[in-house]
Amino acid sequence: MKKILLLTIISVSSVFGGLIHPPDGSELNYIHVKFRWGLEDGINEYQFQLTNESEALLIDSLVTDTFLIITNEIEWLSIYHWRVYPVNGDWSSLYSFST
Repeated sequence: MKKILLLTIISVSSVFGGLIHPPDGSELNYIHVKFRWGLEDGINEYQFQLTNESEALLIDSLVTDTFLIITNEIEWLSIYHWRVYPVNGDWSSLYSFST
């Protein structure tokens, strides 16, 4: 009887957890927004950017957590885009939402 040794290699990589809230394409019924994104191993700082429909940069902020609460820049009946850059990583996808 032959003995077969199966070797399984598991690759563990540090992958950015991605954007969580607000979801892409969502319509919000509030204008004080808590933005949330996934944790990336070994990353302590994230660059957060928020733009309006005209692509004007409203917020460009260095954040040391996986969330940011915005209370002043978001207005009703508007479209916004947001993304996060884990410092020393790659930019997230660009998400949009409307109010």
